[in-house]
Amino acid sequence: MLCFKAGFAYLGHFFIIISALAIAGSRFESFIGSYPISSAPLHDPIKLSPVDTQLYLNIEGEAAQQAYDVMKVDPHENLCGEDHLAKEAGDFSCSFYHKTKKYFCSFSVDINEGKLDSIGSC
Repeated sequence: MLCFKAGFAYLGHFFIIISALAIAGSRFESFIGSYPISSAPLHDPIKLSPVDTQLYLNIEGEAAQQAYDVMKVDPHENLCGEDHLAKEAGDFSCSFYHKTKKYFCSFSVDINEGKLDSIGSC
């Protein structure tokens, strides 16, 4: 019986080590961003809807620059706010601001349906 328990202890340690190695080799990286949970659509406050249906995400910095760079669509001048270039693929959009040399990407997710949605208009 003691040998049986020792075998489980070694097996448990083995799985902990394998799990740690799998996580360490993950391709996921942390990023800078912000979010609110709000109603849909965020840009249309006149329309009454539940206040907890959308997760709005804004990604900044290196992650946003990498996403912008790999998007296979041509950038266009976006005149919302200050002048900047924007790339859009469906409801996912990324922007590059000339003056500050900063990148931002934004989108929202319908929490209950699991569907991607835009962040809204200007």
